[in-house]
Amino acid sequence: MPNTIRIKRRASGGGAGAPSSLANAELAFNENSNILYYGTGTGGAGGSATSVIAIGGSGAFVSINEVRTANTVLAGPTSGAAAAPTFRSLVADDLPSLSGVYIPMTGTATPTGTYTFSGTVNVTGTFQVGSTTVTSSAAELNL
Repeated sequence: MPNTIRIKRRASGGGAGAPSSLANAELAFNENSNILYYGTGTGGAGGSATSVIAIGGSGAFVSINEVRTANTVLAGPTSGAAAAPTFRSLVADDLPSLSGVYIPMTGTATPTGTYTFSGTVNVTGTFQVGSTTVTSSAAELNL
């Protein structure tokens, strides 16, 4: 015979929010807000859970079905103390330093300035220095 798991519930006519207390490892579902709660920890009075946390439903996690503003990301605060993430625009501090110089590895690039390479630089085919075409092979460099 199969076992039945019973979950406490607050009917849809009840109030929103978490139950005031649960036993450790006990579940409760709020039909008003459609959130599943879990009692965690055993330090509460009379065997109750230390805390009640939302573990499922809208408000417990980010809903993938909600419409979001274009060009926003889920991220923590832009400055100051740590806080819960929200959907917001990126700011410069969200990105790593881009102080280096980056040359595309494919296609055509026209970098300017001075570049210093160390180690071996391998060139296949031809490249131009000024208006001079340079070709190379294993034995020679032709200008």
